[in-house]
Amino acid sequence: MSGADVDWMSIFAIIFIFLVIAGLVWLSFYVKKERANHVQVMIWMYSSVLDGKLRNLIINLQDSVELLCSDNFDNELLSVSQDSFWRLGDKRLRADFLDLAEKSSLGELQIQDINYGFECLEEAITYMKTLSDSRDGRLEMLARIEREQLQDLLLGAIQAFEAVKRKVCP
Repeated sequence: MSGADVDWMSIFAIIFIFLVIAGLVWLSFYVKKERANHVQVMIWMYSSVLDGKLRNLIINLQDSVELLCSDNFDNELLSVSQDSFWRLGDKRLRADFLDLAEKSSLGELQIQDINYGFECLEEAITYMKTLSDSRDGRLEMLARIEREQLQDLLLGAIQAFEAVKRKVCP
């Protein structure tokens, strides 16, 4: 072998090793990119679920506020008892909303708004429980001022939940 002869096997081995290393580097970047894409999809999914739950909760609370504004309780379907509010005070419901908020990567302010909304609901439930049994726990039996106080608590909850809903990007 002379000095001009090139060992082609060594060159192919070096090129092969270089291609393998380049392929591994490309694969690691691809995996990181795909993982980030999946995280974004999961955040979008949790945001959509939270948006839907907030929409339903807000609509139900708005219906309750409208009922409290009305003095016409002739329709039996409009008659609501304390039990309909007690399920909103369930700790699991609050935990579900907070879990979805964290998984949706919402900020601390939105989590505080969710907590404030549920605190307003708990105050409304506590207020309903303090009402005398002579009214049989029916909303139509409440005095106007009592309905207004309950209405204010529900409006506070609605405003807090609407503030969160505006920040959720489904």
